[in-house]
Amino acid sequence: MQNDALTAGVRPDGIKNRRELRILICFLIFNATEPLAAEDLIDLICDQQLANYFEACDAISSLITKKNIKEDTDTGLLTLTDDGLEVAKNLYDTLPITVREKAETALKKLIFRKHSERENKVEIKKLDTGCNVSCTVMSAGLELMSISLYVPDEHTARLVKERFLDAPATIYRLALSQLTGTAFSSPTDSQ
Repeated sequence: MQNDALTAGVRPDGIKNRRELRILICFLIFNATEPLAAEDLIDLICDQQLANYFEACDAISSLITKKNIKEDTDTGLLTLTDDGLEVAKNLYDTLPITVREKAETALKKLIFRKHSERENKVEIKKLDTGCNVSCTVMSAGLELMSISLYVPDEHTARLVKERFLDAPATIYRLALSQLTGTAFSSPTDSQ
């Protein structure tokens, strides 16, 4: 297949043509367990260096124009049309296996992270000297744990927020284990 896509910022085993990129986008929307916005898909594709940013933007626009995907005008969330569903189901295996695997792994992480951001709470409060970061682990609306930390700067506060949202159940389990001297499983481990 001819390489017709811009490849700046693309890993050597990434996508080099526009057709494969459109298939990948349909594949990602099909495999997502919740609706995603165009920005989510573009970030995922670019973070994994699967395709060029401008090519990813163009591919989503093209898929909307060709009516393979629909964008909700209120929420910005993307869904597959019947044509897009056919593309995802019938052509996904034409994508290189490394691209599919990287995309699937990144998609699972993205969905988990979005769920973590909705379910748990992190608040950064700037102080005269440093920041206070409050992290709350939630499960089904129940507050399981809340911790407040002083950190010296905003950079460290953002780092605490990112690490907390990456693994709130693990942080809860470790804190509980340390405080009780026993190994525990958290109710959120099944997520």
